[in-house]
Amino acid sequence: MATSGFRCELHMHSTYSDGSATPEHLLRHAKEIGLSVVAITDHDNAHGARAAIPVARQLGLELIPAIEFTGRWDECYRPGWGGDVDVLGYFVDLEHTAFKRVEAETLADIAARVAECCERLTAAGYPVTVEEVKAKNPRYTGARQLREVLQDKGYAADYDTSVTLFAEQWQHVRLSKFPIAELIDVIREAGGVVIMAHPHGIECGAGLIGADRVKRLVELGIDGLEVYHRHTTGDARDHFLKLAREFDLLVSGGSDEHGFSPDLPHMGTQPVTREMVEAIRRRHLERTRGSYQKPEPVQDAKTREHQPAPEKWLVVHSTAVLAVAAATNYACFKGKGVPRYDSTEPPAPPPDDPTLTMDLAIRGPDETEESVRLVLNGFKLRTARSEEHQHIWSGYDPERRLQILWVWDFYRVLSNVVLRVGLPPDGHTPDDTWQAAIDAIVAMQPGDRAALHVESRCGQFWQHHTLTTGMSEWRPGQK
Repeated sequence: MATSGFRCELHMHSTYSDGSATPEHLLRHAKEIGLSVVAITDHDNAHGARAAIPVARQLGLELIPAIEFTGRWDECYRPGWGGDVDVLGYFVDLEHTAFKRVEAETLADIAARVAECCERLTAAGYPVTVEEVKAKNPRYTGARQLREVLQDKGYAADYDTSVTLFAEQWQHVRLSKFPIAELIDVIREAGGVVIMAHPHGIECGAGLIGADRVKRLVELGIDGLEVYHRHTTGDARDHFLKLAREFDLLVSGGSDEHGFSPDLPHMGTQPVTREMVEAIRRRHLERTRGSYQKPEPVQDAKTREHQPAPEKWLVVHSTAVLAVAAATNYACFKGKGVPRYDSTEPPAPPPDDPTLTMDLAIRGPDETEESVRLVLNGFKLRTARSEEHQHIWSGYDPERRLQILWVWDFYRVLSNVVLRVGLPPDGHTPDDTWQAAIDAIVAMQPGDRAALHVESRCGQFWQHHTLTTGMSEWRPGQK
């Protein structure tokens, strides 16, 4: 179920590659048109994303750290086609050592290829130097800048002519030094999620790439496909949606806004849902949670059962406006069945003790930092108390000694979440999973956000909480 009113842009370029707008201009326009999540995906570098961090913070936008790498896919090379294949990386650690090394090398590589194209154009009777191209944009030496020089020098009367003139020589320029397998690996190593950019544009035989090629991409480590793109036809979209389902791939999209028109008309036009964004985020969390990923327990089940109950707990809590999806699904969690807000017919009564499966991620306010502190995937919440205007669920993880209380207060239209982890008894050394939960609660600060993805017999929805206070201590019996 899509979240009403949600709009985002996951594919756009700034002046740090071949875009016309600065990172600040992109983000301010995104804010003006009502976007809430954005990603600047400059070619072969993430400097635009880095420059946008303070602007996003000021505007209250979520900025996903991202990049679009250009590489080669030797298995799909065809003479006469340029051969460039692009992969998008989302939620990348921009300060990761290997990532920054490859970033610098890919920037140098595209500049070297453009220099070769300049030599070929000169030999063909259109003298042009790479220095003239660099003067167009000192940050990035790319194809767009070269085409602009061809127009400036009178070799091409308009943009379309410059594209043709450029393409005649570019098809003979050597391919990227970087196979896409290497680019996929470095994105994943930096905690990122890899999406194949505009797969409709990959030429690998007749027609669109099929299941055999997508299977190979999966083997290389691709996480998903950019199904929604402004140049993707309806037939191509349906084709890649089917392949995404067949291979259990993430689905993404973006306008690929470059700012050729100063009013940025394409930004935010693709139907990318919150569900798609959160699925990409969850893949990133699964890839980066490290020690917080549930390891093999240190103790056996019988030993855990006989450990004394915690005498003191660390607690964080937050309050948020109840999600519309939660309120409208109120009927699903009442034994007698109350009509939905959008229906005149009462639904069938639910089980007496419905269970919710909840994914919980705690993230700091600076989205560019490695701020994931606690992840619980598939956490089961069961009814603790149900009243006319309030419903309470509770879940307990015996390994982490972590308890979650979630209160829906329909009278006040509020959602309250309490996380608490029991401190170990005196003389007891906590195992890794317990210690991870303790560290997570201690690290939480005001401004951190709790993102909850809930699945139940009523469907699924997202609820976002911002912590207003830090950690406190609590003993059973205290109010």
